[in-house]
Amino acid sequence: VWRHVLGSAQSDDELIFEETDELFWVGLDKTDSGRYIVVSSRSKTRAESLTLDLEAAGAKLTMVHPREADHRYSVEHWGDSFYIITNMGGCVNSKLVKTPVARPGKANWTEVLPYEENTKLDYLVCFKGYIVINGRCN
Repeated sequence: VWRHVLGSAQSDDELIFEETDELFWVGLDKTDSGRYIVVSSRSKTRAESLTLDLEAAGAKLTMVHPREADHRYSVEHWGDSFYIITNMGGCVNSKLVKTPVARPGKANWTEVLPYEENTKLDYLVCFKGYIVINGRCN
C-alpha cells in the first residue's frame, strides 16, 4: 500500500504497508465516518487491521490488533471508538466490541453486543446516532 500526495512525483510515494505472507490478502476500506482508512490483511483463519487517520497530516498506520491464530475481526469507526466484529474467545458467529481510538488494542475491547450461538454477525454500518448490524439468526 503506497501513499501518494496528489500533484507530487510518483517517485516521492511512500510505502506504508507491505504484506509478505502469500497466504494473506490485503484490503482497503474507508470507515463510514470518513475519517479513517482501514488496511486489513487476512487469511482464512487470521486477520489484522491497521488504521490511518485521514485528518492528521503525515499520519502513520496504527495497529488495531496483530494477527493471531484463529482470530478474525473487522473494524468500523464512529466518534471516539472503533467498533469491531470479532470471533475472539471462540465466538464462531462473532460478537460486537468497541475500543477507544486512542487505545485500539484487544486489551481495551469492551463488549457491546454479546455472543449468541445462534446469531451470526456479518458487518456493521455506523450512522450519526446508531449502528446497523447485518447478520442472521437461526
